[in-house]
Amino acid sequence: MMRSLKIALGLLCLIIVVQIGHAQDGPPSVESYLVYYEDENLKSLGHMLWVWNVCFERFVFLNPDLEIDNIPYGARVRLPKDEPCYLRDQGSSMPRIKYFENGEWLTEPYYTGDVEYTYGKSIEEIAQRYDVCIEDLTAENYGMLIYGDLYLQLRWPSVDVFVPHDAQPCDNSASAETPPVRTVEIKRSQFTPIYMIEEFNICPEEFRGYLWSIYTQGTVGSDLFPLNLPVGAPPCYNEEGQRLAYFDESGARLDVPQYTDLPVYRATHRDSLPEIARALGVCEIDLLLINNFPDLPTVRGEIELFIPSARPCPDGLEARRIGTTWQNTPTTMSELAVAVDICPEVLEPFNPHFVPQGSNGYTLPRTYSSSGDGVWAVVPTQAESCFREHDPGAAQTIYDIERELNICYEAFIWSGRGEQDQLIRHDRQTLKIRHDTPPCYDQQGRRLYYPPKGGSTGPGERHGFADPAWALEAEYVYMQLHIFAPSDSVYTVSRQYNVCVHEILKVNPVLIDARPPGYATFIPNTRPCYDEMTGLPLIYEDDEGSPLPEPRIGEHLIYYGTQPLGYVSYYYNVCENRIREANVNKGNGLYLGWIIPTDRPPCYDELGVPINTVCYDRPVDMRVDYRPEDAPVIDPDGTDCYDLGQPGVVVWYDGRPYSIIDYYATLLESRAFTAWCYGVSQNEIDAINEVPEVLALLTLNSRAIPRPTRECYITRPEVHAGKQLHRVEAGETLASIAAQYDIPYWIVAQANGLDAMNSIWSRQELVIPFWPTWREVKLAAVGVVACAAIVVLGLNRMRRRKRHSSGSDGYRVNSSNLST
Repeated sequence: MMRSLKIALGLLCLIIVVQIGHAQDGPPSVESYLVYYEDENLKSLGHMLWVWNVCFERFVFLNPDLEIDNIPYGARVRLPKDEPCYLRDQGSSMPRIKYFENGEWLTEPYYTGDVEYTYGKSIEEIAQRYDVCIEDLTAENYGMLIYGDLYLQLRWPSVDVFVPHDAQPCDNSASAETPPVRTVEIKRSQFTPIYMIEEFNICPEEFRGYLWSIYTQGTVGSDLFPLNLPVGAPPCYNEEGQRLAYFDESGARLDVPQYTDLPVYRATHRDSLPEIARALGVCEIDLLLINNFPDLPTVRGEIELFIPSARPCPDGLEARRIGTTWQNTPTTMSELAVAVDICPEVLEPFNPHFVPQGSNGYTLPRTYSSSGDGVWAVVPTQAESCFREHDPGAAQTIYDIERELNICYEAFIWSGRGEQDQLIRHDRQTLKIRHDTPPCYDQQGRRLYYPPKGGSTGPGERHGFADPAWALEAEYVYMQLHIFAPSDSVYTVSRQYNVCVHEILKVNPVLIDARPPGYATFIPNTRPCYDEMTGLPLIYEDDEGSPLPEPRIGEHLIYYGTQPLGYVSYYYNVCENRIREANVNKGNGLYLGWIIPTDRPPCYDELGVPINTVCYDRPVDMRVDYRPEDAPVIDPDGTDCYDLGQPGVVVWYDGRPYSIIDYYATLLESRAFTAWCYGVSQNEIDAINEVPEVLALLTLNSRAIPRPTRECYITRPEVHAGKQLHRVEAGETLASIAAQYDIPYWIVAQANGLDAMNSIWSRQELVIPFWPTWREVKLAAVGVVACAAIVVLGLNRMRRRKRHSSGSDGYRVNSSNLST
């Protein structure tokens, strides 16, 4: 339903296209775009560069005056044109263009795979990791050279590091104090925690973020793979035999690992944590906490576990394994809370392995974790229930449930498949709602407004929960409701209530990528967006952003939000190419948003499905065969448009009409068969489907063909009604088929209008005409010969009789002279 790439919402800037001049020094000069940056979130610039496939160093060169960590709202930025940063069509290797090398800009940039897709805390750390000098590293990376560690701290998708592997090893004080990284090759079968300890005296805890999937999943093999050992890792065991501990007794990670006298137990896949705790007489909870809630090996190998001091387990707590498969194993704190029916803020102090990480909920940075056969958690046994369940009725909408429960949809926790912007299937959904969730509507009829959370697509996470800190920010406001109809677009709703499109999207995140019928659309209380008389937008600030004494009426309909152009097209029901065309010459700096043309036909039908149309320079009567000089001309931006899905609609090109057919999963996939079935020329089919203007009209699995001279049974099966048919099987020939019906093959060829080569296709239906079989022809021939013989014999007998009777008159006839 939505076209092109779906992007994390709220991440992109507003793009306005215009050619500008040429860069002077540095990378090669290229035409570039002028962009109005419309998002104050620093991360959005990184995502913009990734989506538009622009390299960071090229961007900062084109925009030398911008502070990348403080780009002001509405700043003009430039993007290169036709310079993809990555060759994304080359699979996982994805070569990247290199502009900067040996401390200088390259006059001829080139693509290379010598890029490390990595994030580092500092330039020094990366230099030590790869055993290169800092000056050699920065000489290959313009971002490091100009911005230093800030470049690495951005953590953008396109922050890459070119590593000069051919540079001389660096001998400096930093590398002398901390040994440089060593890349070693080991067998996959050796990749176990104990091997790391015994071979390199490095604790497995040092491998943060290292996935022990090979170890936990039991993969074996003798093939070698490179392993980068951590930089400056302290010995796992010191000379006194003490082992480094990375977590304290409460389960918190230590800032600096410390050697401890706690004994160590080596556990295998034959053990279980409860059995170990019982055998050693320690509390199972303490065993989990100090060892970072480990999973034991699933197939082979061993791991080291610290044995905590013996003490009774604390009252009111128990260790519990949650989930049995990856499908029901919780991976976020919200999922854990729902699984055990305990509020997340109650669980958090006892489960430090669920560590907050950004705005995406919780992650599990455990040293040993399996692929999802449950996860250990400490659960308070006397905690009160946190959630209540609700099973929606059949075909209930979100609005129906919200009104029934007086709970805002933002606070719903969804269990099962489906999304909140759809009709609820009561047999597939169960809602869970916190008991302390405030009412959605107060006594004055005001609705609880949840402010959008930073970095998310809108209020809350669809799979998460209404966390208390966020809920405290909610407030009751007067909000109108609009029940979304199939024919609605976000723009038509905004016009009805005189509220800007981007304001509606702020409080209705569901509408960002859907148009759900029956959805209760919340109308925010904002200043009027449109002039009532003209429908044009009201401008409240001047070009400098200062308030105007009185709002003025704009010259164009403008969209001021931050969504990508494909989404904007959907909101206003105007095709993307027409929006682009309306913005081509908008380089005068008067408008920060997209100009939306209002005199164009709709782009989507009532179900939100794109309308496949052909537009002409004037109205077209599909029943008329125009002369070439009078034929209509295709105009993508014309206002006279026709739905190609309707029967009888043709595409006029170069004075000739063409039909559009859908060939998916039919014999029409063959152009030769298509030509035969419709009675047209294959050469003409090949020619018209190479015309760019026509190709731009075609949807997937569709093709243009000359106007048919006959109906094809594939699309009109009734043309074969009452006829004897034969379905061609693989390996059959026309002669073998004709032999099955005992009729001449040329009769079958003539009845089906086959070409001179008698070409047929597997699965083709051939009409078998009602024609005398060879047997019938032979019998008829024998009958004709027999009748002829009888006639001749009869005539001869008559002749003999006549001559015999004339002999009485003195003539004698010799029968031996008679010819038979």
